[in-house]
Amino acid sequence: GNFYAGQSTSYNALLAQAKRRFDNGLMLQAAFTWSKFIAVNDDNFSGLYPQDQYNMKAERGLSLANIPARFIMAGLYDLPFGEGRAFVQHGIFAALIGGWEAGGIFSVQSGQQTWIKAANNTSGTFSQMMRPNLNGNPFLSGSKRTLAQWFNTSAFSAPALLTFGSSPKTPNIQGPAWYNLDFNIHRDIPVHITESTKIELRAECFDCANHPNFMPPNGTFGASNFGQITSAHSSRVIQIAGKFWF
Repeated sequence: GNFYAGQSTSYNALLAQAKRRFDNGLMLQAAFTWSKFIAVNDDNFSGLYPQDQYNMKAERGLSLANIPARFIMAGLYDLPFGEGRAFVQHGIFAALIGGWEAGGIFSVQSGQQTWIKAANNTSGTFSQMMRPNLNGNPFLSGSKRTLAQWFNTSAFSAPALLTFGSSPKTPNIQGPAWYNLDFNIHRDIPVHITESTKIELRAECFDCANHPNFMPPNGTFGASNFGQITSAHSSRVIQIAGKFWF
């Protein structure tokens, strides 16, 4: 049976937003969130098992979804070309470059949490997720952090035989901060068949700056790459599309 099906979570946040629409077809919106998300067990249907399902209080801690700070700025802009706009209102160029709308989203957020676990079960139990002992400060200053060692791995040690480890599942070791810029430009061209018939042209760019956004470090004590960052989110993607709406 599932002895840890019950959940207890706590989410507290401060949210600030600002929105402004300008007369020239520009709209800007910004939002900042400062939050803390605490959970007992993040997911009953994955490999994130508790260390001791008879002591779920020991599982209470920062959720893997805990992102303490997040800032987003989004904008939409009706390009000033074409009929009814400021420039190039008539002629073939108005038909070609008119009616386009551009949009972008810039976001920056804190890094993801690192899940600390142990590669070997030395507790003598049937537990599916073990943790090491935490004996010191696992944090490294920004000048000392590298992809090859993101946190102080010597702060962790193997628990004594037939005991559970003392480390929290998430001792607030955050991976690298995440930066992203998405951009799109699109245009709707009416097709005079019905009122809703149109052709949509769209070009989109995801992670336009091609900035590497790294995953959190490996948190498995006993693994050869413990404390190392070895993977990243997908890089820049560009796509062009056309749709016929009817």
